[in-house]
Amino acid sequence: MTNFFKAILIGLILFIYGLYVPLLSFYVLFAAVATLALLNAFAVRFDREFVKRFMLLGLFAVTYYLVTTIHGITNIKESVCNIIAITGAYSLGYSITPGKNEDCARTLPTVFLLMATGFLMFSFLSVYNFLRTSGLVEIAERIVPGFWDGVEINSPGLGANASLGMCLLPVVFFGRDDECKGIFYSLVALFISLMFAAGVYINVALQNRTPFLATAASLFFGTLVYLHRHRANPSVAIKKLVIIGLLVGIVVWYLATSIDLTQYNILTRFSEERLESSRYEAWKTMLASLHHSLLGGRAVKIEEVYVHNLWLDVIWDAGIAPFVFLAAFHLNHATGFKNILKSDLPLLVVLMTVGLGISFFMNFMQEPTMTASVTYFAASCFYLGLVLRISQDLEIRKVAP
Repeated sequence: MTNFFKAILIGLILFIYGLYVPLLSFYVLFAAVATLALLNAFAVRFDREFVKRFMLLGLFAVTYYLVTTIHGITNIKESVCNIIAITGAYSLGYSITPGKNEDCARTLPTVFLLMATGFLMFSFLSVYNFLRTSGLVEIAERIVPGFWDGVEINSPGLGANASLGMCLLPVVFFGRDDECKGIFYSLVALFISLMFAAGVYINVALQNRTPFLATAASLFFGTLVYLHRHRANPSVAIKKLVIIGLLVGIVVWYLATSIDLTQYNILTRFSEERLESSRYEAWKTMLASLHHSLLGGRAVKIEEVYVHNLWLDVIWDAGIAPFVFLAAFHLNHATGFKNILKSDLPLLVVLMTVGLGISFFMNFMQEPTMTASVTYFAASCFYLGLVLRISQDLEIRKVAP
């Protein structure tokens, strides 16, 4: 099996997993993880860096679900399945071989797009089906039945799924370079534009603010990446930025003057609430009461249903031990991001890596991810496994003759 075919196959597995199809999505992932384990059962190569991070993730998953099961927050079957999904997704991401620049310019964008598309498609199908059959009162409640089984999902969870596609928008503006151009880049840019439009549709309907803030952050950091890549000839880059800025300004002016924007409640939320949120009070309460949450169990009383922050919710649910393992796991990937940002990888790959990373981080900051969607968290682990593998391949290239 060629590296490209293997990567696309794994990408398709994440696509199916992101669709949230009851039973099928997990079983497909489980089958892929089991197959990967059997293929590597007799491998002699011991990768210390991967094992260290895998152990941190495994310790987090085991301690988190052990404590939450003891407290009755989760059950044993759910815990076992989620541990397999989380650690298995990380292994699948790491198992992808990026290849040389000319290879990874095709392989990695395709994998990233497949992963993001599954999540976005599920959100789009759920929201579209909901809007077809619901009244204004139901829509205002911002709770949507899942497309497959009708299980109710809070709007921020669906917005987080769509955010993955929205945060790839910098690729449309800056992704074309000598290693990725022509028909392939045009198709990628067109596809991401459609993903962005679908994401806007989803998040405007559900009045989610975080995906738009994440997209803005992605555009900002994407611009910095573009300027850094063209630091030897900044005049060309600045001219392109000016042209893009003018075009965006014209589009915004046209929309503002030709469409009644007051009909969209998301704009009312931004204008009235700005960046304020009751979640910040929950953060303060949790931070001030950490000494009461060393063993989890949601002992601290907060006004919100959740703390609305991945790391603080982990403490609230399961105490300090899984938080330490999770924080260490995430921090251990910082070097990988640094290596990718400083590399000569195709600009398309770097921008997609940055965009997806920002999307995950922004939603982790605002949502109780482990409770809201273990599937989404597992996808972030897949992404980090791939980031580690890309970084290691870059290190190998440096020392190769």
